[in-house]
Amino acid sequence: MPCREWLERIRDILAAIARIQRRTTNITFEAFAANDTIVNACLYDFIIIGEAAINIPPEVQN
Repeated sequence: MPCREWLERIRDILAAIARIQRRTTNITFEAFAANDTIVNACLYDFIIIGEAAINIPPEVQN
């Protein structure tokens, strides 16, 4: 089992989702796409989500 518990990874996912929501609320797609800082921050959080999800046991994913 990875060094971090799966519950911590779920918390990481939820935190990343919350950050993405905060950054993208009340912003148009055009404004989002034009702001490299916001785009890169959101991409980073999507990477966190993906990495955390990989390490959640299949029985928990189901």
